[in-house]
Amino acid sequence: MIVDLSLSPVQSRAAAVALALVPVALLAFAGVALVRDRSLHHAAVERLLTERETDRQAIGDEPLLAGKIAEMRSTVGGAPLFYIHSQSSDAAVRMESAITAIASRNKAAQFHCNVEFRDLGESQPQELRATVTLHADITALTHILYDLRQAKPLLFVDSLSVKSDAPPGAALTAPNELQVEMTILGYLQEE
Repeated sequence: MIVDLSLSPVQSRAAAVALALVPVALLAFAGVALVRDRSLHHAAVERLLTERETDRQAIGDEPLLAGKIAEMRSTVGGAPLFYIHSQSSDAAVRMESAITAIASRNKAAQFHCNVEFRDLGESQPQELRATVTLHADITALTHILYDLRQAKPLLFVDSLSVKSDAPPGAALTAPNELQVEMTILGYLQEE
């Protein structure tokens, strides 16, 4: 069977133009895909170059950071920043004595302090946890918190609960007595 596909001159010109445009369209689509892929590639390269520069800065800062870490681990003003791990039982007594001295210096009443050692595992720092209850006015409590902040080895207030004998809405001025419960942490470090 023979199929006769006779086209008019206009149709044959349109077909020829269409056939000629197919490779051009394919080239255009390939060009767009190539440009798109190239722009994605350039964006990825730019991101990697930025990350490389950030990493180079971090590596360059390593001696400075190592120095700061060593300084933090060392002593400040002759006093160590943390309690020594090998002396943990002595450290608990020293921590309790330091907290007791701060409370008595600031005239806290009904003071009670209990220090316990907490082993949090190999990857965590070992801590001493003191549970403290006391009665003081707002001025004394402020001084106690300030003195705890200044203590060496470092002491950290982990939790603080304050109840007042003042009526609701009244100002917490001295001599209103505050019932204070707090948890204070001290950390142990290897020698």
